[in-house]
Amino acid sequence: MNLTILSGHIGSPPEHDTTKNGHPKAKVSLFYKNNGKEQDKSNKNVITCYGYKGVAEVIQNHIGTGDEVLFQGELNHINYKTPEGQWKNYTTMTIHRIKFIDLKRNREEASAPPVFSGEEINWDGTK
Repeated sequence: MNLTILSGHIGSPPEHDTTKNGHPKAKVSLFYKNNGKEQDKSNKNVITCYGYKGVAEVIQNHIGTGDEVLFQGELNHINYKTPEGQWKNYTTMTIHRIKFIDLKRNREEASAPPVFSGEEINWDGTK
């Protein structure tokens, strides 16, 4: 079973796109703590996370830079060879569930539609 749970802060504005099949796709960078300890700037813990379909729509409509979230999903390990012949690898996460911990816009925009801390959203956008 490939199940990963990470919590942290969104580091930059989410990017939105569509898949080849026309489904919504979102890409976000999650900054997280290692073993509950803050990392110094030279040792950042960042993972690129992708959401599809309902999760992508939730990211697009409710998540922004600085928001604190918990993502549940699966890790994907990618290995590739550069044109120079070097092997590179990186890890991404496919998001299946989102739990809102602290959304910056709820603190800043009293008129924004509420998204409640602790609310969970499944991969298909259902609660």
